[in-house]
Amino acid sequence: MRLLVITHSLDRNGAAVCLVDLLLHLRQQGWSIDVLHGGEGPFVPELHAVGIRTLNRLNRHQYDVALINTVLDARWISSLEPHLPCLLWAHEGRVVLPPGTPSVAAWRTMLTQASKLVFQTAWQAHEVLGDHLDTLRPNQLALAPNGLPEGALAPLDTARTSQPTIAWTGVICPRKRPGDMAKAVLQLTDIGAVCQFTGNASFMRLLPASDRDLFARHPGPLQLLGETSRQGSVERVAAAHVFCLPSEDESFPLSCLEAAAQARPLVLTALPCYQGIWQHGVNALLSPVGDVQALARHLRKVLIDTALAVRLGAAARQTALRHTQAAQHLHMLKILHAIAP
Repeated sequence: MRLLVITHSLDRNGAAVCLVDLLLHLRQQGWSIDVLHGGEGPFVPELHAVGIRTLNRLNRHQYDVALINTVLDARWISSLEPHLPCLLWAHEGRVVLPPGTPSVAAWRTMLTQASKLVFQTAWQAHEVLGDHLDTLRPNQLALAPNGLPEGALAPLDTARTSQPTIAWTGVICPRKRPGDMAKAVLQLTDIGAVCQFTGNASFMRLLPASDRDLFARHPGPLQLLGETSRQGSVERVAAAHVFCLPSEDESFPLSCLEAAAQARPLVLTALPCYQGIWQHGVNALLSPVGDVQALARHLRKVLIDTALAVRLGAAARQTALRHTQAAQHLHMLKILHAIAP
């Protein structure tokens, strides 16, 4: 099979990680793959090493099927050959467009032109498509929840840090509300808690000035560690006492599964996308978006109550074990074969 992939980013983010893992799997199956992307990225050498080509402009080679990665790249659908089947893989929890682009309604219309739309959850499909969901053809929509590779499901033999440590992994950007995390952590200085932020910090410039000031004034408890490898990120989470993600918008974050696989207790916000996966008091602690006081209370609970942390971490790990990358890849492979001529 000859596959054309279009994505705006091969940086270290959840959408790129999911895509690269799938492409490496397809390459092992003998697929020929070209990737049109928006520039360099840390995954490019990994793709080149297995014979996956990268492009800087759309070519007209003969392909069997196209895969467009993320809602943001839906504009490319109209640039494809009319006969070429197209799968759009949505990773966003909602449609967020850069300035100067068409309206959300126009973008949703573009999305419906794909041969197949793949989402992680039904809630995500509803949020992204809105009332355009009712215009889809039968079987045009498919669900393929994220999952972890077998190696990531194995617990690491990593010693815990001596200081009460909260782990954050992922891009440090406004929708993940790092300011809420900072304010909550600063309420825990009496127990010596710190938060280690692992991820791309270039979007911190978009945070309110007051939030940026918190990080500048409190580098001790608010530790910006920068990006690292995927393995390095998991090792940092495994060494921490709790994982926290106070986002206002997610779809199906891999970071939660990775932390859960290491039996770390999860402190999250109560987002609709987590329904049926992360349950308050069962395998996570959930607080309303923007409720810094509740976030701080939950973090304090798991940092001082070892029994609670162990119970939540064990339950979270059982949840992670039910979400395997092998199942997701098998489903994606079936979808691609089904729409290809």
